Amino acid sequence: EFRGAAVASAAFGNSLALPVVLIAAVVGAGDVGDVSFGEDAQAESLLYLGAYMTTLTVLMWTIGPVWMREGTTIAAEEEDEEKNADVELKELVLDDAENALDASSGDSVAFVSHASVSAVETELSRGRNASRKSDEEACSFPRDKRVSEARVAKTKQNRGVARFVSALGPALNANVAASLLGIFVGVVPALRHALFDENGVLFVLQDCASIIAAGAIPQVIIILGASLASGPKHDACDGFCAAGVCFIRLIGIPAVNVGLFLVLRNALPSSAVPASPAFWLTFLIEGATPTANNMMLQVQMFGSPRAADGVAALLFWQ
Repeated sequence: EFRGAAVASAAFGNSLALPVVLIAAVVGAGDVGDVSFGEDAQAESLLYLGAYMTTLTVLMWTIGPVWMREGTTIAAEEEDEEKNADVELKELVLDDAENALDASSGDSVAFVSHASVSAVETELSRGRNASRKSDEEACSFPRDKRVSEARVAKTKQNRGVARFVSALGPALNANVAASLLGIFVGVVPALRHALFDENGVLFVLQDCASIIAAGAIPQVIIILGASLASGPKHDACDGFCAAGVCFIRLIGIPAVNVGLFLVLRNALPSSAVPASPAFWLTFLIEGATPTANNMMLQVQMFGSPRAADGVAALLFWQ
């Protein structure tokens, strides 16, 4: 039940609020070792940060909800699938009995129908595994054996497609739509000027939206604090799980990011990356942050209460 939430917590870091604070602190120092940051370094860092967030936000709100949902409804889906399979199996067998009516006498039909229903009841009592194993046997009446086998295969295929679509359902949410809409506004000059220029005709809408959005982070912090009111709960996230996620986020990913930085800096020509040190500063900071607070919001929206307690424990230890 907590596996998907743990994977999402290890994958997505705090990519906006914490990096902005860290970047401002480093750039404000001016000289850091042999690196000097100019007056425009902070504005450049925010530009690179915005470009990073453009992609990350879409990924976070498409993949994240799918992971959060993993394990919370699988059991319910499997139960529904088992019931649907039993109903469909019974319908197939009874259809075979009705088809036998065309070429059989009343006594034969009664025998076939009785055998069909008995076979179905046997399958239901044996459970889902036995039902799957003997689908073809239950439907193998001489007259329409090939038709029944084709219908069983098609039914299984339709259930697989439905389950795939259901698994990806959480990826289609309002946050993804908002992210894509923001990208669209950013690449259309007329809309961008209308919304963000103080003299723009739609500036008042953007200003109102900014005021409402300012409450998003405090809301997440309040939810997190409420989940930790009695301390971290380790029934969903034990010590080994917490240590593993903390290692990945605070040691593993930063180490890989530093190695990638060293390789890219030496392998890429100077013309391939911005000359400003603010670019590499943003690159390194984004790979060294703890789990995103948005994970708490996502697990509340798409996960279970037990998984929410686990995410809260992970955020507590980080």
